[in-house]
Formats: sequence, C-alpha cells, structure tokens
Amino acid sequence: MERDLDAAVSWFEAIPLAATRRALAIKMSMGWPVEEAVKGLDFLIAHQDLFTTSSPWAIVEKNVVMSSRAGPGALSALLIRLGEERISTDFNLRTPMPDDFDYAAFVSTEGYQKNRDSPLLSSFLSNWLNQDTAAAASWLMDNGGPEALIRSTSGGFMTFGSEANDRLWKSLGAFAEELSPDEQSHFMKAAQSRLRNDPTAALNFAGALIDPELKDQAHELGAQIIARGEIERAVQHLDAIRNPARRLAFFESNPTSPFSQRKATSGERELLKSRLTAWGADDQQVEAILNSYAP
Repeated sequence: MERDLDAAVSWFEAIPLAATRRALAIKMSMGWPVEEAVKGLDFLIAHQDLFTTSSPWAIVEKNVVMSSRAGPGALSALLIRLGEERISTDFNLRTPMPDDFDYAAFVSTEGYQKNRDSPLLSSFLSNWLNQDTAAAASWLMDNGGPEALIRSTSGGFMTFGSEANDRLWKSLGAFAEELSPDEQSHFMKAAQSRLRNDPTAALNFAGALIDPELKDQAHELGAQIIARGEIERAVQHLDAIRNPARRLAFFESNPTSPFSQRKATSGERELLKSRLTAWGADDQQVEAILNSYAP
C-alpha cells in the first residue's frame, strides 16, 4: 500500500466476493499510510458497509493525528464530518497528540461539543491531563467537577503503573493542595475508588501533598490494597500515616474478606507482625489481625 496506494485500492475493489473484501477491509485500514489519511477517510466512507463487524478506528485515528497537527479547528471539522457520516469514534486514542496541540482552544470548538461523550474525546482529556495537568484539571473541575477529573485519569495513556500515571498523580497532589477545603473533600471522595485500586498512584499522590490530614487520607486509601492480600504495599502506606494509633484503627475500619484476597505468605505475616508491634499493638490485637491473613 505504501508503494502504490491507488493500485492497492483498485485491486481491493475488484475483488468480487463481499465476504473477502469485508475480511480484508480491516487490514487495509490498519496498513493505510498516515500521510494519506484523507484518502483513507474517503475509502472508509465509500465502504462503510464492510465495517459492520469491525471498527474502522485505524483510519479514523490516522485522520485525527493528521488533523491535530493542523490545529484545533481542523480537528473540530474532522469530528463534525465523522458525525455527519455516522462513523464511530467509540475507541480510545492510541497515538500521542502533538506536544504543542492547543487543548484549551479545542474544547471550545463545535466538534468537541458535539462529540464530548465519545470514548475518543475522553481519551483527548486524558492526554491533556498528561501534557498540562494544572490547566486540564482546572477545566475539568469547572466542566464536570472532580468526578469528570478522576474519570479522565484512566483513559488514553493513563494505564496502571505507567510512567505517565505516576507523573499525573504527583501533579494531581500539587493541584489538590490548591483547592478549597470543600473542593478537597469532594475530590477525595471522587478519587477513592481509583486510589484504593492503585496504591502506586496513591503513593505518588500522597507524596506531593503538604497538608498532613490529606496525606493520611491518601495513605489510608492506598493501604486498602491489603484487602487483596498485598501486605507489603499496604504496610508502605500505613507506615506513612502520622499517628500509630490511626494505623491500628485502620484494621478495625477495613475488615478483611476471605472472598476478596489471596492469603499472605509466612514472610508477609512476619512483616505485618513486626510492624503491628512497632505501632504499639498488644499481643491480642496482633493475633486477631494476623488471623485475618492466615495462609
């Protein structure tokens, strides 16, 4: 296709069996040269019937990439055309946006406003968060509140354990420090589920906080990974909580479930026992807590 795109399309269109063309259509879209994205969109529009059982995301994404290089207006025009042609944008962006893309201008365009609920546009917001956390987070807080902000931490390139995810949550810690007390409370409530399930994000977030109470709350959320039997990671969070009594109280307010965790190894139980003792737990408390993580 890269050597002679027109010849490849002519060969494809000459195939008599629709089933064969349908099977090849997705391969054509995957192999389509990005610099010929506009021709690819014309091809997709002309052969939409061949994509009824597969997603045309590859050609759409190549057009998104090329349009974004031309700026927010060009990308907006593309999205409007995709909507008019009823071409799906039900996929997450896999290709990074240009470093100098003006997201702030883009979110005010007609193309964004008409398609703002699509997964593709949600991944745009995730990429904006990755590129300029403060600006994106402020916009999201004003246009959907903390819930919209937290939703955008899990799309695009914000995968669990990724470098981008680590950097994002450090930036969000600094951002949360600047919120009012009411906004902080709302933010922490919205972030609970994410921080419970991603202790690394919780660690990065807490590490960027200055307010001691917020730091403790973030560490308590990260420590809840212990419900899945991940004792070492939970202890890392619990050790960071200021008051040893609060560390012990964590176990009373977060009882374990035998159906939601793996059992601890003997080494993990020894680690937990030593930390509980250091935190001031008596023998009865230590035994009761350790019994919850019996192998």
